[in-house]
Amino acid sequence: MEFQPPTSPQDIPLATYLLVLFISFWGGLVNFLHKLKRFKYRKAKTSSLLIDLSVDLIISGFSGLVVFWICMWKGVDPLLSAPITGIAGHLGSRTIFLLEKVLETKAKNYVEVDFSDEDDKS
Repeated sequence: MEFQPPTSPQDIPLATYLLVLFISFWGGLVNFLHKLKRFKYRKAKTSSLLIDLSVDLIISGFSGLVVFWICMWKGVDPLLSAPITGIAGHLGSRTIFLLEKVLETKAKNYVEVDFSDEDDKS
């Protein structure tokens, strides 16, 4: 049976969204634990760790959800979109930066807009 992508985000069941968020959060948690083990939080306070973990998980959830919607839009099989979503959650804000670069490139192909941060020196 061929996978038929949903026509809108409202067509996706709540259970699917919960699974997507779980996978995204799991990827974010793996990234956080890796940072914790390697170097970043050796002497940090517990409250600081919990705040950083919360922020990382929120970013991971958003990143995973956006990538999940892209996967559904492109018709990616759910068995493949699950690991892609987890990786996006692991990448966190880096996912958003990568998508931003893709959108800038696509936008430059359609309109002549300068996306640089440099001031106009005319």
